[in-house]
Amino acid sequence: MSPSQFDLFRGWRVAVLLVAVACAALCFRLARGIFAALGCTPDQVRWLTAALLAGTGFWLVVLWSRGVWYFAAVVGVTCLLAAIHEALTAGRAWAVGLFAGLAVLSRQMAVYSLLFVLPVLWSHPRRTGRSGRVLAVAGALAVFGALAAAYPLFNWLRFGTPWETGYAFIRHAGHLAPRVAEHGLFSPAYVPANLVHMFLQGPHVVFSGPDLLRIDGPDPFGTSLTFASPFLFLAVLARGRRPVILGAATGAAACLGHQLLYHTQGWVQWNAQRYALDFIPLLMVLVALAVPRIDPRVWKPLIGYAIALNFLMLFVVPNLHRLAR
Repeated sequence: MSPSQFDLFRGWRVAVLLVAVACAALCFRLARGIFAALGCTPDQVRWLTAALLAGTGFWLVVLWSRGVWYFAAVVGVTCLLAAIHEALTAGRAWAVGLFAGLAVLSRQMAVYSLLFVLPVLWSHPRRTGRSGRVLAVAGALAVFGALAAAYPLFNWLRFGTPWETGYAFIRHAGHLAPRVAEHGLFSPAYVPANLVHMFLQGPHVVFSGPDLLRIDGPDPFGTSLTFASPFLFLAVLARGRRPVILGAATGAAACLGHQLLYHTQGWVQWNAQRYALDFIPLLMVLVALAVPRIDPRVWKPLIGYAIALNFLMLFVVPNLHRLAR
């Protein structure tokens, strides 16, 4: 690579990082608006916003956003939060369809957000008549469908068929190569390992060398939601409007079930499970509807712990090898 090419590449990576930071700032505003719309107090809004942005894998994907996989997650979360915010506040059908469609163009699993935004649109207080509700849902689906149709068109222009996403041409490395070769991209064979990584894996430091005493850093398979972001499980205590509760729960569950069949859960990641960002915004709606019923001495320490662990695994553990020299 020539010096001019290197400068262009470095400038592009910096520009992408700046866009990711701008998206993170927008997510901050959107999250605050969502939690306020759900009836949270200002103190709860502050804590829940910190939980979403700093107590989950979102922090990691922003830091690593110069990589395309991580940047896509940043954009996906931003658009998903925008769709949720619009559905809960102004309720403009075209805007909900637009943001949901953009989310899917970045992260395909965001399609399950429709199970939340459409029922919320249907039951929005600004619509009382059945015809208005039908038109709102139809309008959102029309805009969403127009954007979603761009994806197979893009595939056709790239690969000559609308059904080829490009994954067939990826050279999988390490353990992913034999997995995909034997089982394909999706298979029930992946469920046991994915369940462990999603719900049982604790924070783990990798040691290497012939004596296994050299600290290499955090486990690239990450930390499960149970240990990385335990506050998310407060979602089971949510109470509120039935369309909001059922939509968020159904959308998150459907997305999770689909992901458990996938050949990877986001490797490489130093903490949390970054693919879970496809449904964590929906879970946070439920968490926001649960915290008013729970003693702050319970849920605040859970959020504080998650943020502290994120800091430890992203900034401290990767540098421990310097202390071992």
